[in-house]
Amino acid sequence: VSATLVQRLMSNAASHTPISPDSGRIAYREPTGIEVVSVSGGRPIRVLAATDIGHSLCWSPHGEWIWYSYGPDATRLGRVPSGGGAQVIVDAPAGVLLDCSPDGRWLVRIGTAGFVLTATDGKTERLVAPFTTYATRGEKAVQFGEDGRRLYFLSLDRRTIDVVDGASGTKLHSIMFDLAPADQIEGFSFSPDGSRVLLTTGGDRNDLWMAVGFARPATSWRRWFGHWESPMPAPTR
Repeated sequence: VSATLVQRLMSNAASHTPISPDSGRIAYREPTGIEVVSVSGGRPIRVLAATDIGHSLCWSPHGEWIWYSYGPDATRLGRVPSGGGAQVIVDAPAGVLLDCSPDGRWLVRIGTAGFVLTATDGKTERLVAPFTTYATRGEKAVQFGEDGRRLYFLSLDRRTIDVVDGASGTKLHSIMFDLAPADQIEGFSFSPDGSRVLLTTGGDRNDLWMAVGFARPATSWRRWFGHWESPMPAPTR
C-alpha cells in the first residue's frame, strides 16, 4: 500500500478499512461517504456520497457489494456496488452493522436486544448473544470465521475472545490472552481458518501532574499594554 494511501487512511481514525475478498481493494469511510481504492494506490473511487455512514463496512463474498449502516443512529441497512452505482436500501429491523459472513448469507449487527444475525435480504433475524456478555465498543468486537460457521466475540473484560457456534449461538470455548495488567484488547482479526489472530491492544493510562512556578498567562490587552504596567509584586510567603 502506498505511503499516501496509508496516511489518508490513518487520518480517518473512526473508519475501519476492510480489504476486498480478492485482496486488491480497500473500502473506507470518509466523512462524506464511502470510497474504494486499489491497494497499490492511485485515485480512490467515491462509491457513495453520504454523511451518515456507520463506522463498519464489509464486502460481499465476491467483492461486488459493500455493506454499511446509515442514518442518524447508523441503524438502517444498505449496500452499494463496489465499483459505484445506485445504492440498495434493505428493509430490516434497526441495527448497527458489524461484519458480513464469508458465505454471503448473514450479517452480524447490534440490534435492540443484543447481537443479532440478519439475513442479507433483511427478512430473517435472530438473537445470538446479549449485550450483558460481550463488548460493544472497539475497533472490532465481533467477527465471522470459518465460512460463517463461527463467530468470535470480544468479552466484557476485553481480555478474552469467545468462539460461538453461528447456527445455535452456543459458546464453544474461550481463548484467553496473556496481556499486561494495564492492557486490553481494542480489536482483533482472525485468519480465515481460525488458526491465527492479530490483536490490537492498549489501555486507559492517565497520569496526574501538578505544574508549579510557571508564568502567569497574559491576556491580549495585557500583552499589548504590558510595557506600561509596573512589574507584579513578588508573592509573599
